[in-house]
Amino acid sequence: MSCKYGDKIIISDNSSRKVTYVVYKKYETVFSDTSCTSQNTFGRREITLVTCNNFNGNRIIVKGYEQRDGSFVHNIKEQI
Repeated sequence: MSCKYGDKIIISDNSSRKVTYVVYKKYETVFSDTSCTSQNTFGRREITLVTCNNFNGNRIIVKGYEQRDGSFVHNIKEQI
């Protein structure tokens, strides 16, 4: 997966409403690690994408914060 810090993830529904998220973290973990699915976001709206790695069986995790009005919702200190 070639996404990086600051990339946008745009999700749309059947009514063409869109929500934009900005990537703030990307990492690889073992397939049995479920900590990435934690719902504790301290009130922030986030997205977590979980995929597999065909090379070693690990999972690639990509996290993003919701973007509003062209700016980050929260200060992002973590980087990929």
